[in-house]
Amino acid sequence: TPHNNLGIVYRDMKRYEEAIAAYEKAIALDETYATPHNNLGIVYRDMKRYEEAIAAYEKTIALDETNAYPHNELGDVYRDMKRYEEAIAAYKKVGELEPNSAYSKTEIGLTYALQNQLDDAHSAWKDAFSLFEDENWDNLHKALYTLALGESELGLQHLETLLETGVEAEAIEAVLIDADLLTQCPAPPVYVDDFISKLRAELQILQN
Repeated sequence: TPHNNLGIVYRDMKRYEEAIAAYEKAIALDETYATPHNNLGIVYRDMKRYEEAIAAYEKTIALDETNAYPHNELGDVYRDMKRYEEAIAAYKKVGELEPNSAYSKTEIGLTYALQNQLDDAHSAWKDAFSLFEDENWDNLHKALYTLALGESELGLQHLETLLETGVEAEAIEAVLIDADLLTQCPAPPVYVDDFISKLRAELQILQN
């Protein structure tokens, strides 16, 4: 565990080779310990060493079949590689393991949107709304996906209300990942750039 945790620190510092060495030491001490395999996948994805990331996540899944997280990470790698069908299959596995996961639905929707399959994207995002909870992370995502579903002004209004009441920096960083992906779609939602600008301005305030 200390070697795995050391790897996390090195990864946060972007000292990737040292992170890899720490995770590999953890694995050498206990090959059945799934977490450092998963964390290796995260580092390899950061480094765009995608095939190694896939192998690390597959090893994690083999060691811990009930954990949804590596399936989600695997989906992210496949999406980075534009292997969209495999990405969607991975996200669907998350939904099987965690039926109440709104984020498996949002990721499926994003993957469809990147392919300009907007009907499928909208269907997935609508499914997510029934699973979101009433807390900062989920409410920020609800505002974003309200905008993505075509109610742009309402999504911005929801965002402004949330920012006035206060949100965590970590929640903003999480929703920015999805918002940035929406800008990469062939048909980005109206006002998504305004949404991102408001989030980044608030994040700068919180970090200063």
